Amino acid sequence: MLKRYIENLSLVLTLSLLAVYAGNDKSGKKK
Repeated sequence: MLKRYIENLSLVLTLSLLAVYAGNDKSGKKK
């Protein structure tokens, strides 16, 4: 159970990081 929880957590963190990176990339192009 714990392993599955960690896998889900890492997946959410990865998606969040990708979303933040994409957002920074868009705002960075304006510079």
